[in-house]
Amino acid sequence: MSIFEDITAIQNIIYIVASILFISGIKMLGKEDTAVKGNFLSAFAMFIAVLATIIFIVDPVILLGGILLGAIIGSTIALKVKMTSIPEMVALFNGFGGLATFLIAWSEFNSTPDNLFQHILVMTTLYIGGVTFTGSLIAYGKLAEKIKIAKRHLIPKQLKENGLTSKDVTLEETGVKELISSYTREAGVRNLEREVANVFRKIARDKIEKKTRKVKVNKKKVNDYLGAPRFYSDIAERTTKPGVVTGLAWTAAGGDILFIEASKMKGKGNLTLTGQLGDVMKESATAAMTYVRSHTDILGFQDDFNEKTDIHVHVPAGAIPKDGPSAGIGMVTSIVSSITNIPVKKDVAMTGEVTLTGQVLPIGGLKEKLIAIISATKPTEKFVEDCNQKRIQFIAYNRSWNIPTISSVACDHRNGGELVAEYFTKKNHKNIGLIEGPKGSFVSDERCKGFKNYLKNNKKIKLNIEKGFFTYEGGYQATEKIFNKNISAIFCADDTMAFGCLDYIKKNTSLKTPSQLEIIGYDDISMSAWESYNLTTVRQPIRQMSKLATQLINEFIKDPDFEPINHIVQGRLIKRKTTK
Repeated sequence: MSIFEDITAIQNIIYIVASILFISGIKMLGKEDTAVKGNFLSAFAMFIAVLATIIFIVDPVILLGGILLGAIIGSTIALKVKMTSIPEMVALFNGFGGLATFLIAWSEFNSTPDNLFQHILVMTTLYIGGVTFTGSLIAYGKLAEKIKIAKRHLIPKQLKENGLTSKDVTLEETGVKELISSYTREAGVRNLEREVANVFRKIARDKIEKKTRKVKVNKKKVNDYLGAPRFYSDIAERTTKPGVVTGLAWTAAGGDILFIEASKMKGKGNLTLTGQLGDVMKESATAAMTYVRSHTDILGFQDDFNEKTDIHVHVPAGAIPKDGPSAGIGMVTSIVSSITNIPVKKDVAMTGEVTLTGQVLPIGGLKEKLIAIISATKPTEKFVEDCNQKRIQFIAYNRSWNIPTISSVACDHRNGGELVAEYFTKKNHKNIGLIEGPKGSFVSDERCKGFKNYLKNNKKIKLNIEKGFFTYEGGYQATEKIFNKNISAIFCADDTMAFGCLDYIKKNTSLKTPSQLEIIGYDDISMSAWESYNLTTVRQPIRQMSKLATQLINEFIKDPDFEPINHIVQGRLIKRKTTK
């Protein structure tokens, strides 16, 4: 092999490596958590490709001139482009990068000596460059095409169907792009039309109720009307406070998620168990407490901590009987978390019986428990792809994972918060309490955002906010904090906190509900209708949501390749004895 062939081979290898790194970087740009690394990787790939070209070409002056010209053109476009047009710009620039790779490889193909290895390298480069170029242009075209379809067809159609005209509302391009990128992410435009309709319905309602004039719907307005890109995780909501653990249980109906909560308080070493636990589960809790007490040296506790501390272990959904030994490891972890004040990772679920020596025994019902944890969390896009290939379809029920290939049915939590705020406003309340769920909880954020947004322009209303963490104790304590502020109405972001709120009022004040204090919860769980509470609450339309989910299943049975559909349904206010 001649020196020329050696140099050419090295050059081609460098180009291949750079191309692979460049493509990998582009792929990483598609996700928020890897975008920075992807940008760096792509830049590094381009650097080594340019460096190899500078070293091996005959006239580097021409190359440097091309780099300078490209830098001027690229920076000029990047500085002038609108923020909302960056996706198209990136797609287009990626296409030019792929085209450059393709052309370089083509020139090498025509000049490369008759060497099989070199031909393979060049052909691979041609393939990568061609795929990058065509794929980027298609991506650019799809986004641009959807925008045109929305402007020419979807928007005029939905304006007419909702009794609006172009004089009443303008859906700006930034708003359309936000709908496409953050709320639909589909191959077609069916869901895009649905989201446009959702926005226009709310505008039509505001026009009637609030006498609003012409509305310009930009990106921010889309977020105001539809909320943040929706996903719901029961685990994320609950496991944000020390002492809360996600467990897995086996039932006759299959696997299920089981939450275990532990709280510490000053006392004399008593262990309280609640949640309608069976004898076996009670024994597991006792064994868990014994293990914790006998291993204070390992856990870092004081030997006499138990003499000054009471522990309360509760398994929510108290109306449902629970039994079995597999909650043992969860109870140990819950107690330790409560004592140390260290929260358990929200993406960790556990199951298994624990012995007094700390051994975790073999578990049963593993398949059912795994299915339960998958259904309660957000699956990865790779997992969904694998299931789709095997014709296993996901239906997200009362949650929206924002994965393009998953259909969903969910309640409009923000609208529910608006309903409560509207009721309090009509009742002329001036001093209102708001008890929120844990920080970062999607449903709490959405419910409270809808509530606060409705009240934000009313300067006569004073809002007092506390967090209740979606627990009875949290609602009880939050009410204690805001009680002495002459509050006449309280909105709790879920029913469990509302029960704690009501019990605090009954036990510690002379206020009469609802004549002196009105209280509203959210979810309409079965306990809300009990005579002891009779709680006014926002009901999620479970029957309607179940019907829609069944329809989606039938659609999949008929056509496994049907386009995913996302249904957002409205809740309604159920009035009971905690409001007038």
